[in-house]
Amino acid sequence: MKLIKILFLAGATLFAAAALAQQPKAPSPIAKTEPLEKCEWNAEKTTEHLKKMQEHILAIHDLSTKILAETDPVKKQALKDQQLELLRAQHLEKMQSHHNRHDQHEAPKN
Repeated sequence: MKLIKILFLAGATLFAAAALAQQPKAPSPIAKTEPLEKCEWNAEKTTEHLKKMQEHILAIHDLSTKILAETDPVKKQALKDQQLELLRAQHLEKMQSHHNRHDQHEAPKN
């Protein structure tokens, strides 16, 4: 009886894998980006961007450490709120940057 269950599960797994392999794959988001030749970023701008990201990550991490160490619930919540505002500001900045890039690449409407 156990052998039948094992064979059944193995067959079902193979069937599911075959079904997934036949499904069309979604286009990669990378395929939609501009070719690197058209990209306006250079090494200096990339380094500047990465340093800004690093500062943000360190600030979030520092707040996480303080949140975990804080015993006063009111102070802990204040730290969480501060961290949330940092995350929200970064999210809004990313979305604004995304929309700006999208607007730059849109064809002019006549």
